[in-house]
Amino acid sequence: MSLFQIGFLALVFVGTFALVWWLAQFAGGSANSQRMRRMLGEPAAVNSPTERLVERVAKVTKPIAKLATPEEGFEGSALKRRFVNAGIRNPAAPAAFFGAKTVLAVGLPMIAFVLLAVVKQPPMKGNSLLLMLLLAAAIGYYLPNAILSRM
Repeated sequence: MSLFQIGFLALVFVGTFALVWWLAQFAGGSANSQRMRRMLGEPAAVNSPTERLVERVAKVTKPIAKLATPEEGFEGSALKRRFVNAGIRNPAAPAAFFGAKTVLAVGLPMIAFVLLAVVKQPPMKGNSLLLMLLLAAAIGYYLPNAILSRM
């Protein structure tokens, strides 16, 4: 492996780590802290970082979210209860959630393909490449569920 490839992979690792850390800063504990403030009598933030993040993600993924959003039955679903339990009452939350699932389920395998079949020397081929792409798609599909469960 050449020095350029090692540097590129290190840059991808640092960028991914920074993105996950940044997302964790917005998603981590904000619903709990808002509940605690309400219990203590302090006014809750009107425009919390979580609500702003949900609005941004929903705005960006709105066209794609239509592909995965259920057409009816969301109001009484278990997913709606999970949003409420996480402190997310924003009407744009379903669009953001399903849009993020779709984008990640398609985008992560694309990134994995570029890294494994183009950048990696020797390039990964055959069944091992297919397995890694399916694993990346599964991670992308279930990552929003894991973040919602954490919230």
